[in-house]
Amino acid sequence: HTEDFALAAQRYEGAIAIAENGSVDSRFIDDASVAAAYSFKTLGNIVRSRAILEEVQKRLDKDIARSTRPGPYLWYRQAVVSAIGGDESSALRHLQRAIDEGWRQHWRPLVEPALDQLRQNAGFSAMMAGLATRMQVMREQLALDEAERRRWE
Repeated sequence: HTEDFALAAQRYEGAIAIAENGSVDSRFIDDASVAAAYSFKTLGNIVRSRAILEEVQKRLDKDIARSTRPGPYLWYRQAVVSAIGGDESSALRHLQRAIDEGWRQHWRPLVEPALDQLRQNAGFSAMMAGLATRMQVMREQLALDEAERRRWE
């Protein structure tokens, strides 16, 4: 919906001006920036989209470099940035890294607009199926653990 992307872009411009005073956690700024970059791209404003992606990429590079073990959300954000930038192989690689590092929001790539194109990729489908299986095994293990705990009470 074009009007949704236009509204997102408009709200981003207002919000980023407020956030520049440093009172907002950079993770929220980056999430909003990534959404705005996708919105601008969808609206045809490639120049603004690329400028936002470059800023997010700088922060991502810095966050990843200064961490001994970058959090999975950084790899997920990198995957989305890569997807918006049109680098599907990089997006898949970083999404797999996010999963390998413990990222478990298996629902998110299925609703992330910036990953629309990636969802057509067989590797993406296999990756998400593997993650869904892993999540199911974890649920089953928790249920078994709870049943065992109750048995001992």
